[in-house]
Amino acid sequence: MRNTVYCYHDKRYKLKETGTYNVKLCVSINGERNTVSTNIYLTKTDWERINKKSLKEINLTIKRDAIRDIEKKARTILSRLYNPSIEDFLFEYNNEISENPDDHSNDQVKSPLVSLWFQKCMANKKEMGHPYAYYVHFATTLNSLLAFKKNLNFSHLTPVFLAKYRNWYESKGNSASGCDSYLRNIRTVFNYAILHKAVHKNQYPFGKGKCEIGNHAARKKALTIEHIRQLFSLEYSSDSKKDFAKDVFLFQYFSNGMNLLDVSKLKVSNFDKDLCYFMFTRTKTKRSSSNSTPIRVYLRPESRAIIRKWGNKLENGDTYIFPFLNENITDTKKERDKINQERKNINKYLERIGTDLGLSFKLTTGIARHSYASVLNNQNTPIKHIADSMGHENTRTTTIYLDTIDDDKVREMSDKLM
Repeated sequence: MRNTVYCYHDKRYKLKETGTYNVKLCVSINGERNTVSTNIYLTKTDWERINKKSLKEINLTIKRDAIRDIEKKARTILSRLYNPSIEDFLFEYNNEISENPDDHSNDQVKSPLVSLWFQKCMANKKEMGHPYAYYVHFATTLNSLLAFKKNLNFSHLTPVFLAKYRNWYESKGNSASGCDSYLRNIRTVFNYAILHKAVHKNQYPFGKGKCEIGNHAARKKALTIEHIRQLFSLEYSSDSKKDFAKDVFLFQYFSNGMNLLDVSKLKVSNFDKDLCYFMFTRTKTKRSSSNSTPIRVYLRPESRAIIRKWGNKLENGDTYIFPFLNENITDTKKERDKINQERKNINKYLERIGTDLGLSFKLTTGIARHSYASVLNNQNTPIKHIADSMGHENTRTTTIYLDTIDDDKVREMSDKLM
């Protein structure tokens, strides 16, 4: 199949202020087609005139030569690629343009597309075995960026631009911590592009005096030891869905604050033969060489009772402990979708249980992890021990999970001032 490159006039999107349309480079390799925007914009009339042999207008002649240069550069790149693909071509094309100091064309040609490098970075994370949620979060970040500005290039990502993006994002009612998480993803992609020499390190917009990413910790919600005891004593024998939600939450809490994904993936092979302890590696960090130590959990009698009540028949080492997943689900996305649906169902009934407890906040599966850390901290357990039991690399991460001082404690402290 013949591979081709050529420029064409994209008449679908007109710039209202000039009445012009963008000239784009079209690349077709092995039947797969992709387009790249250029810095050249022409009216319909100018596009027709620019292809005539008798062209005399200097400004149109310059644009015609620029178009031919783009096509020539694209053909040169294509000719030197062995067994080319669209991805290989776009990488070489954007890389060559970004490293050409004599190219004074506008940013759309000079700077690689951010969306392309988001996709490359996401693909790399996927190949490295990162959790599906990690991949999805990058995709959500990219969608947010493109909602703020379309056709985004790395040259746009200046400290001023990112400050405007933050203001826009938060003006939509989103949290500062949510924006911080998106900026971290943007920073990761920027570093990835620098590593592959698609962007010069001098363009890096992050750091002191530039775009500084904060650490806006939201007020953490957690159950107290009294809440846990009340929850344990609640009787829902006539409501199996509430009963199941309660027991799942308690199993998480008793199991070092495990998240639901890791609970769902527990198998018989994780347990010792006497069902006294089990070990697991957090899905979130298992691909990290610096933080992949298995976590050892004591299986409390209450947890064993929950397994007997709701668990699968423990046939062999590959049997899942709980009926969230089965061996037929091998696709990461399907696995994640199934667990997200289970989480949604459980949280629906946990919210009702929270009302029964008289909580001022919505009870969810995520609060089990915060509750585990906060209860142990309030019992004066060394924070290093809590960090190790939760699989945290350092205690700074653990402090994020600790409950903030509640309102009664704030008032009690204030009363001591007078």
